[in-house]
Amino acid sequence: MSVELINDKEIWNKFVDGSQDGSVFHKWDFLKIIEEHTNYRLLSYGIYKGEMLVAIIPLFFRKHLGINEIFSPPPQTGVPDLGMIMSPNYYALKQIKKESYLNKVVDEINLEMMKISPNYISISLPSNFDDIRPFKWNGYNIDQHHSYVIDLKKPLDNIWDDFDTDCRRGIRNANKYNLSLKQTDDVETFYTIMKKRYDEQGLNFPITGPKYLKDILSKFPENIKMYFLYNDDNLINITMNYEYKSRFMFWMGWANLDKDIHSHEYLTWEFIKMAKMNGFTIMGPVGAETKRLCSFQSKYNPHLEINFMVYKKDTLGKLAEWIYFNFIKRKIL
Repeated sequence: MSVELINDKEIWNKFVDGSQDGSVFHKWDFLKIIEEHTNYRLLSYGIYKGEMLVAIIPLFFRKHLGINEIFSPPPQTGVPDLGMIMSPNYYALKQIKKESYLNKVVDEINLEMMKISPNYISISLPSNFDDIRPFKWNGYNIDQHHSYVIDLKKPLDNIWDDFDTDCRRGIRNANKYNLSLKQTDDVETFYTIMKKRYDEQGLNFPITGPKYLKDILSKFPENIKMYFLYNDDNLINITMNYEYKSRFMFWMGWANLDKDIHSHEYLTWEFIKMAKMNGFTIMGPVGAETKRLCSFQSKYNPHLEINFMVYKKDTLGKLAEWIYFNFIKRKIL
């Protein structure tokens, strides 16, 4: 196998669309927007077996304060996962062939990354990418993250009946108000509200700026959509979702601006109905890592989904990580 940089948008996007692991975040224009709005350089690697493209992985590289960093995805982009995706042919192989392919793919991309002499590598893999042994065998540390997703293949009545009693009550109570859900491109309001919410927690909003979101909405009007929920003329919740392939996914937002109205529950139910009507089969993800929030998130009777993060760091890399979590992710107060 061999590793080559791909600079052909059509080849790249065709692979993303054909892979079961490909997300809208893997699309060429999304990656270029990330590159434009961050200090990272996109390395759009393809792994070939002969002339056949068998995997791709978008990596983002920067040299900062003498530290070589590789991310997929990079910080301050809001992208939950990215990493390597495989061709459809891979999933049709018998297990012995699958393992042979994957081992070679990971070996080759690891060798390519080592040419950069990275001090820090962080790769968040897609949720369906569950065989992370080749990364472990290449010396990577493994972390796992959990999220909740809702199966939309079930009849709508069954989904409703699966909701917790308090959840259904909250939706019924919300329906007593004059609520309206409107699609919008008002990025400035969205960004201002979200930044304020993060400021109140002593955190930096993990988005480079409103222009980043504007560019995404402009490039992906069919996939990335922003919604504002109103009670009469009063804005009471905001959300940004993405729709791609079989998934209707919550991306960012969910800022409840009126505590008297169960707007989270109302929005979830409205989006479930919308997603089913448009043929999506899975909804999510909703974070499941914070213990105090799990009782709230689990009331929709979702199931757990796991995605893995693989990482390496030397002494300089550990220092860079410490600086990020203590001085960049958190605000200096």
